[in-house]
Amino acid sequence: MEVVGRGRHSRWLALAAALAAGLALVAAAPAPAAAASTCPSGHVALTFDDGPGPHTPAVLDVLERHDAAATFFVLGHRTRSAPGIVTRQAREGHVVANHSERHREFTRLSNAQIRESVRATDAAIRDAGVEPISAVRPPYGATNSRVRGVLRDAGYAHVLWSVDPQDWRGHASSTIVRHVTSRLAPGAVILLHDYGGHARNTIGALPRIIDTAHSRGYCFGVLDDRGRVVAPTPPEPPPPELDDVAARGTEAACPEPVPAGFTDLDDLAEPTREGIDCLVGFGLARGTSATAFQPREPVHRVDAAVLLSRLLTYDAMHSGLVLPWPEGEEFTDVVDLSAERRDAVRTLSALGVTNGTGDGTTFSPFARVTRRDMAVMLSRLQDATVGPDAAGEGGRFFLDVPPELAGAAEINALADRGIVQGAADRTFGWSEAVRRDELALLLARHLDEHVEAGRLPAAEPVPVEERDEADGDEADAEGGDESDEADEEAVPAP
Repeated sequence: MEVVGRGRHSRWLALAAALAAGLALVAAAPAPAAAASTCPSGHVALTFDDGPGPHTPAVLDVLERHDAAATFFVLGHRTRSAPGIVTRQAREGHVVANHSERHREFTRLSNAQIRESVRATDAAIRDAGVEPISAVRPPYGATNSRVRGVLRDAGYAHVLWSVDPQDWRGHASSTIVRHVTSRLAPGAVILLHDYGGHARNTIGALPRIIDTAHSRGYCFGVLDDRGRVVAPTPPEPPPPELDDVAARGTEAACPEPVPAGFTDLDDLAEPTREGIDCLVGFGLARGTSATAFQPREPVHRVDAAVLLSRLLTYDAMHSGLVLPWPEGEEFTDVVDLSAERRDAVRTLSALGVTNGTGDGTTFSPFARVTRRDMAVMLSRLQDATVGPDAAGEGGRFFLDVPPELAGAAEINALADRGIVQGAADRTFGWSEAVRRDELALLLARHLDEHVEAGRLPAAEPVPVEERDEADGDEADAEGGDESDEADEEAVPAP
């Protein structure tokens, strides 16, 4: 709840005063789980509004040190700005709930605006990887029968509070402690805030509130989908220990790579520069001009198809692989592309490397390729050329790639072989767009693996003066839909 000013908010000040006097606006009776023998007085609930924000991590630290759970009513736009904090809240056993998109009074919004505010906030929470409870706390506590009906019809519980120390006013920590501890009762719902400068005093009050409640036999519960205070669910155990990603370079395929002559690679890591030089030396990738590679530009789906098709052609020339003849126009949105691009997409489709997007009738050629998409397509290419027996053993390599994620098996198999690697924090960033330098290194490592295994020969590098000046990965001269819509490769369920 943001600071309430004067004028049009005066009626909510009156409501806050009534709440401070002890008027309960939530179901006070805790769920049956509250009767645990270790909590003889029952459960009370700490709830925090308006975050996540800069002070929320400190709140979480206090809750962890003092063994207390809480419910966080978050705002949608702040959740999108700091999704990692919301992820942490859920990971540490707290509950996340809906406090609207931008803290506007529901009583001043139309029914459609209320529904959209709640929907957008729910989407932001889920995008952070967290399942919110089906409970909404109206901003400022501004509510009426219409608001309650809209929320009820949308499937949400309407949740307020029973103890309000009005910490948003900037009261001293001792004042907040005195107000809360004098009103502790089974099923009490305590309203606090983790956003704004006043949150420092709230953080200072928290240890004394928690310790006093514990000394009186209370435990701290969370709210459920009906707004009741229940015992918290123990947090999930930490993820399993991650396997180490193998390190693969390009030494077998390109023991002495010839610099491609691009002037925009100097700030890249040496393995990435060597991967680009290697792939260009094989004649599989080109620059966007004679001197530029534009390494940080995102890769479109059709560009990735062209590079994979060139890799397949090189494979077929040296391994006896027979490629299917690209017949027919598989996808409705590739008919206006260049011949190389159309044939590349149709070849990959015939081999099962791509299934297209949407209902399978479109390819979305100018959508960006995500890191997961690329891992899935490269794994399918491996299956089509060598067979699934050549895939890596898998394992668990990245914190943000749970086993149930579509494409996890392919990502982990490539990591096991050193083809893909993640960031220093052990994340893969599967939803991020692939850049030109990343894709070049990925394909160079794939090529290196097959050269090292003796399946493919190391090619004689193409001299710089004999290379084509510009890469076919750029947009066709006749143009095209270069939207950045997040059309993703249709990945099979693992």
